[in-house]
Amino acid sequence: NVPRKSNTKTFIDLFANIAKTFALDAYHSSVLCTCESSGRTTDDDNILECTSCGMGICHKCSGLHQIDSHNLEAIGSKVNRENRPDPHEFERKLRCVTPSILRLGEGWENAVE
Repeated sequence: NVPRKSNTKTFIDLFANIAKTFALDAYHSSVLCTCESSGRTTDDDNILECTSCGMGICHKCSGLHQIDSHNLEAIGSKVNRENRPDPHEFERKLRCVTPSILRLGEGWENAVE
């Protein structure tokens, strides 16, 4: 075991600010419909999300799947083409602010809730 340097940040110190800064962009650039993958996002502004389980689907795809068991609510006012960052650009920004190597020391499990 290599001893930690005294200036090494804790997990919370390191990621608290990153989480505050990037949480909304992370949600907006995440996969919100079954038609989204590999950096592709739907061009449909009418995205629905189940208030019970969080499953998301765009209006165009909603007719292709059985959705009767879900409590769908439109989230278009929160997520639309104007406020959704390009997933590749978001990934690039996130990689620039996070360390390329993480060393999780003893007790890290208690820091993550």
